[in-house]
Amino acid sequence: MPVSHEDASACKGLLWAEERVEMTIRQGRFRPGGSLLTPTSFVGTNHRLIIIDRETMGLRTNFEVIDYDHITSVKVERGIMSSSIVVRVEGIASHTLGTADSREEGVIDGVPRRKAEEFVDYLNKKLEREHMEREAGPRS
Repeated sequence: MPVSHEDASACKGLLWAEERVEMTIRQGRFRPGGSLLTPTSFVGTNHRLIIIDRETMGLRTNFEVIDYDHITSVKVERGIMSSSIVVRVEGIASHTLGTADSREEGVIDGVPRRKAEEFVDYLNKKLEREHMEREAGPRS
């Protein structure tokens, strides 16, 4: 799975001792919905999703860390020239769009279609694994 060393390094200080970056995806710079100077990135680790939101021409960076068990769904919205990844999270406060049922969405626009589908597939497999582990309960 593709990993951007720049994005992995950017969130290095947030990682737990046993946590590792498994996949990254970055908003396109020149695609419709992209960001020329401040692209947003999603970083998938073996435990959490990290959103890297760059602002002010890259002079400021915000990080949002989301445990996989708080993510309720992930989907790709396909456009003609690019796609968007939509992550629904229960109770997330920023970098999101509120919905009527108190769930929130994090969106990254301007992503190449194939990469968006690959990242969403990766996240859905992580969510399925998390769900199966919760259903199995603690091990004795």
